[in-house]
Amino acid sequence: MRFAASAVVLFGIITNVSAQILWETTINPAEQGCAANTGLYGPNNQLYISVVELLSDTARGKLFRLDDVGAITGSRTLDYPELRPYSANLVGLGNADELLVLGTARREAPSDSDSARVAFYRFNADLAQLEARLVGRAGKLIGYLEGCTGPDGNVHLVYQTDDWAGNLHQYEALKITAEGDSIIGHRIMEGMPYAPVTSLAMHPSGATVLGSSYADWGFPAISGGTVSFLTDGMQLDSTYSFSHVDPAYPEPWNTPMDPVQVLPLPSGNLLISGHYWADFGANRGAVIQHTNAQAQVIDQFIADSPWATDRPAMSKAMSLAADGTLYFAQVNGWVDGDGYFSPFPTQVQVFHLDTSLHVPGSHVVDGFADSTFFSPNFVLAAPDGGVVVGGMARDLNVPASLFRAWVVKLGPESFTTGVQTPAVPVLGLYPNPGTNGFTLELRTTMEQGRIEMVDAQGRLVLSQPLDGIRASIPARGLSSGLYTILVRNKAGSLLQSLRWVKG
Repeated sequence: MRFAASAVVLFGIITNVSAQILWETTINPAEQGCAANTGLYGPNNQLYISVVELLSDTARGKLFRLDDVGAITGSRTLDYPELRPYSANLVGLGNADELLVLGTARREAPSDSDSARVAFYRFNADLAQLEARLVGRAGKLIGYLEGCTGPDGNVHLVYQTDDWAGNLHQYEALKITAEGDSIIGHRIMEGMPYAPVTSLAMHPSGATVLGSSYADWGFPAISGGTVSFLTDGMQLDSTYSFSHVDPAYPEPWNTPMDPVQVLPLPSGNLLISGHYWADFGANRGAVIQHTNAQAQVIDQFIADSPWATDRPAMSKAMSLAADGTLYFAQVNGWVDGDGYFSPFPTQVQVFHLDTSLHVPGSHVVDGFADSTFFSPNFVLAAPDGGVVVGGMARDLNVPASLFRAWVVKLGPESFTTGVQTPAVPVLGLYPNPGTNGFTLELRTTMEQGRIEMVDAQGRLVLSQPLDGIRASIPARGLSSGLYTILVRNKAGSLLQSLRWVKG
């Protein structure tokens, strides 16, 4: 187990404390599944977390205030007359230290094309709702809502609206006052290149920076992404495409892709985080690219674990600390996507980097230790030098268990120094897709290893010894579909997982 014995019970919710994890809290007051999706340090360095309820027609967006040991000291459900707010994104502080929140709201029984809107809220430090306004256009569906505050206190936001009547994937970018009572910048976009927009931030030049990415896992796979700059009036100024992660693999999917975050640096350069896929049989790695303002790569960091997928945190994977260092979070696991019903545990790996992308240390929250599926949504640098990570957690030991909003606090001492990601043993897996089987090319000779195959339902369908520098694996009797290939050493430890498709 990863926790020590010390624990605090909060409204039936357990917060565990260990020598490395300062505190850990899970929240699910409605017992219907929920996730922590944004975090913000407000007045007096109090921590606020927004929670979205999942998989329910009655779900609502909620806010929670946590103290310095992770205990819940206040909560609030978002409210709007005749509409149901079903998401909440903390975007910044107002001129009087109010909490500024963006969310999506819709009619309880939507029946027309203008049933959903973007809602803007202000709350005080005690989570009393001071104001709620609707901003932007109505639509059947509101999605990909991103927002931030500018140096003047105004709020910048972009969202996708879909009226299901021909105007699909249309974006609106807005600049509104901190009170939400006036629009001072506006642009309608028919879709950014490689949409959807997944990131929004302020550049030191005063421009609003949008990050967008797209991935289609068909044959052939297609992906890409862009950095776009909007003027003070929210007009499109310039757009630059993401560079390839590895120039040796110039295929169209070898670029940072969804989920992607663009984080401007004080120098005017950019940090771009996402994940990429250089080859169908290879691990899908997380990457940070340090670029100039035109998205030309200066340096990059690839956090490649032995697992099949290293996916960045879904909303904001990076956060700059006050000392200029960087925190980055990713999930390591066997499957792609959100994995609401994944049968597999995951790890959350948090890296502490300098802006040259050197890694002084990292910390792993290991769901394999107690069969927990984690999916991180955000990282937030803390004023005391530590970091908060939030997202979802589900106990796989309990059948049909629900997600809980999961928040963990790490201190500077939580990060092990000198951590290096091990080199993966497999250089190639081919043919992929294949019909009768496949061949593994190994980096070095394997002695008394083992290869295992797991089908899409999590069942072990093959297990055989692995010795030598090359192995041919027959699969004639297996059904067509996607398989996970596990490579283990003689002690049984997992060295690498890959994907193979049987045609």
